[in-house]
Amino acid sequence: MVKTITVPDMAQELGVGQRKVYAMLRENQIPHVRSGALYLVSRAAWDLWLSTLGIQQPSTSRNGVLQ
Repeated sequence: MVKTITVPDMAQELGVGQRKVYAMLRENQIPHVRSGALYLVSRAAWDLWLSTLGIQQPSTSRNGVLQ
């Protein structure tokens, strides 16, 4: 199963609001697949996209809590 990232998580990692993330998705600035009303973004595609922007991902511990 492919791991995906949610819009609230994307907004938090980018430091922007959820509306901005939805606008970026609509404008195809963020790699995604559309399924009906859902925007699906794989975690791998998200991580790769962030790395192309030079944005470092937040560190997480084993239980998924931000450090």
